Amino acid sequence: MRVICAGFGRTGTSSLKGALELLLGAPCFHFEELFKHQHLRQTWAALARGGPEPDWRALYEGYGAAVDFPTCAYWAELAEAFPDALILLSVREPEGWVRSWTGLWGYLKFFRLLRFLPFVSDVVAVLDGVIAERTFGGRMEPEALVETFEAHNAQVQATVPAERLLVYRVQEGWEPLCTALGVPIPDVPFPRYNPGNAPMIKRMLARLFGGRWKSLTED
Repeated sequence: MRVICAGFGRTGTSSLKGALELLLGAPCFHFEELFKHQHLRQTWAALARGGPEPDWRALYEGYGAAVDFPTCAYWAELAEAFPDALILLSVREPEGWVRSWTGLWGYLKFFRLLRFLPFVSDVVAVLDGVIAERTFGGRMEPEALVETFEAHNAQVQATVPAERLLVYRVQEGWEPLCTALGVPIPDVPFPRYNPGNAPMIKRMLARLFGGRWKSLTED
């Protein structure tokens, strides 16, 4: 694991995923991986339901980087498990973040209507246990979200040694990432994915209702 992103979802993590995969030549873990791989979904659900911490190195085997939830909720544990990894704190302006996050969360809560399906129940366990409770303490009103967002970012910056930390906005493009990782700047445009909530929700719904049941029930 070369990069652990401590930044919350909706801070450009889909674009970061694409950029890091290109730079590192390896998959990047993102929340959407839970819709693809049963063992990942079940492991995170067990943790969300109060189970013991997994073997982090085994859980992220094969991934060169990790962004978004649920990773960012356990960034400190992962920083310890992968002591050589760069800690990347993706940030954005708080008011814009809370608007984007609130819109996404409004969509995600509808997965609860399908929680009678085992694989959806596991995803909902992660949404509730890791995101709503562990990260936000059950407080999802805008003022509390901004408070948590800013406190989280401040804690990361106060905790991680400067030589191991990159505070980053996706608008900065390739240069800060490439400098921190010691790799050349690619001769391609920086990825610009998921400009709103709709693209992510469409991908999730496609996995639920688009004839891809096997990917939700098997590896």
